[in-house]
Amino acid sequence: MSEKEKQTKIGGQALFDGIMMRGEKKAAMAVRKKDGSIYVEEWKLPKKRWYQKALFVRGFFNFVLQMRDGYKYMMKSAEISGYLDEEEEPTSKFEKWLTEKFGDKLTLAVMVIGIILGIALTLLLFMFVPTFIYTGIAHLMAESVDLSPWQSVCEGLLRMLIFLVYLFLTSLMKDLHKTYQYHGAEHKTIYANESGAELTVENVKKYQRFHPRCGTSFIFLMLAISIVFYTLLPVNSSVLSEALNINSMAAGAIWTVIRLALLPVLVGISYEILKLAGRYDRNILMRIVSAPGLGIQRLTTKEPDDGQLEVAIAAFLPVLPANERNELRWLSEFAEKNNQDLNALLKRREDGEPLQYILGEWEFYGYNFKVGKGVLIPRPETEFLIDLAKKHKPKTIYDLCAGSGCVGIALAKETGCEVIAVEISDEAIEYLKHNAELNNVSVKIIKDDVLKPEFGFEKADCILVNPPYLTKAEMGELQAEVTHEPEIALFGGEDGLDFYREIFRLWDGKLKQGGLFAVEVGHKQAGAVAELMRESGFNPQIIKDYSGTDRIIYAIKGENHA
Repeated sequence: MSEKEKQTKIGGQALFDGIMMRGEKKAAMAVRKKDGSIYVEEWKLPKKRWYQKALFVRGFFNFVLQMRDGYKYMMKSAEISGYLDEEEEPTSKFEKWLTEKFGDKLTLAVMVIGIILGIALTLLLFMFVPTFIYTGIAHLMAESVDLSPWQSVCEGLLRMLIFLVYLFLTSLMKDLHKTYQYHGAEHKTIYANESGAELTVENVKKYQRFHPRCGTSFIFLMLAISIVFYTLLPVNSSVLSEALNINSMAAGAIWTVIRLALLPVLVGISYEILKLAGRYDRNILMRIVSAPGLGIQRLTTKEPDDGQLEVAIAAFLPVLPANERNELRWLSEFAEKNNQDLNALLKRREDGEPLQYILGEWEFYGYNFKVGKGVLIPRPETEFLIDLAKKHKPKTIYDLCAGSGCVGIALAKETGCEVIAVEISDEAIEYLKHNAELNNVSVKIIKDDVLKPEFGFEKADCILVNPPYLTKAEMGELQAEVTHEPEIALFGGEDGLDFYREIFRLWDGKLKQGGLFAVEVGHKQAGAVAELMRESGFNPQIIKDYSGTDRIIYAIKGENHA
C-alpha cells in the first residue's frame, strides 16, 4: 500500500481456527477455542545458523523449517480449537493397536506419515503428472510437430494450471473457507502494522487482505521462474531419451530426479525475489512481479470477521519487538524510576526474560508481589482459588507449595485468616518473606517438603495447593518466558500427576471436618485429579477458569467423605 511507513520481517500462517505469526526472535500461535476464548502460545526461536542467512541458500532451508513448524502447529491448533472433536467416532481396533504400539509417539508418527504422503502427492501432481501429460501429447503430435524444444514451457504451464485448479477447488470447501478467512486476517494485521496503525479490530479491518510476501505468491513465483530456468537448461527428457537411447518413461524419471536435485536452487532464487518484492513494493518492476501472486490470493484469502481479526492481533502482538509493544511504556517508567538503562532492559526482554522478572513485581488479586528468578510468576487463573476459599470463610489455612505466597497472602488480606505457608525452596521463601512484609500480613512460614512432611501440623479449615503439574512433554515445549521460571515449581512428573497422587492422602488428616481442600490443575488433568481425590474419599467438584478450562478441583471434607 502507498501509505506504508515501515517494513516488518513478521510473517504468518493460517491454522485451524487460528493463526501462527513468526518474527525475528519469537513466534506465537493464537487459536479460537470452542468456548469463544482465545488460546495464545508464544515461544522463542533458536538463533539462526549461517545457512538460514546466506543469500540464495537461506530460501530452501527457511522454507523447509517453516513447513515443518507450520504442520506441527496446524495439528496443535486442530486439537486446541476442538476441530478434531467435532465428529468423534468409536475407537477402532486398529486405532487401539496403534495407541498401544506407539503410545505417546503416535502423534509424531502420524505427523511423519502425513508429511511423507503430502510430499508424495506434491511430487505426483507437480512433477509426474505434467511430464506424463506432456509425453502423451508429444507422442500424439509426433508426426506433425516436434514439441521437444517447448517441453519445459509446456510442463511449466501445466503445473500452473494444476496449481490454479487446486486452489480454486479448495476455495469452494466449507472447512477451508474459514482457514482462508484467517489467511486474510493475517495479511490485514501485518499490513496495518506496516502502515503504523494501532492494532485494533476497527483499524485492521480497513486494510487489504493481499500481501506480496505470501506463501501463495511464493509458490506461483517459483512455478513461473521454473519455466524460464528449465527452458534455459540444455536438457530435458527428450534430450535424455535420445542421448541415452532409452524410452520416454525412463527418460522422464531421470528428468524428474534432475529437477528434484535443482529444486533448492529454484526455491532460493524465488525466495530472494519475493523478499525484494516485499521490500520494494513501490517499484514498478516489483509490482509486475507481485501482480500474479496478489491476484491468486483472491482464491486463498477471504474477508475475515471481527472475531478472526481478534485472533490475528492476539498472535501478532507477542512477536513484535519489545520497543513496539505496550511493554515499552512499563519498561520506560521502570528504567526512569530506578535509574536503569532502557536499552539493556529491552535486550533482556528480547532474550525471553519474563517482563515480571525485569520489573521485579507483579499484581495478583489486586495486591503487589515481589517476583524474580527462583519463584513462579502469579497467574490470573490461580485467583479462582482465592474466590473459592473466601466463600468458605476459613480461620486458618495451609498454603502448600506456597512459592511467592500470593495465594495465602491475598486470602489473608481478604479475610484476615491465619496463614501457614509451606515451601521447600530457599529462594522462594525469601520472596515469601518480602511479600508478607510488603502486604503487611503475618505469615507462618515452614520450610518442608509437602510430599514428605516432617513438621507437626495442626488441623486447618482450608488447604490450598498450586503444585507443579506440567508433564514431561509440556516441559519440552515451554514458551521462552516460562523457561526462566524454576523447574521445581513447574514439573509434575511424566504425566504431571506426581503431586496429586500423594497430596490428598498425606494432608487429609491435617484438614478439619467441613474443611475445604482445593487444588489447581493443568490442561486436561481435571478428570484424572478428580478421580485421585475421589479415591482418597472426597467428593470432588470442578471450577472452570476465564478461558473455560477446568482449573480448580475442590471438595469439602465430610461431604460424602469415606
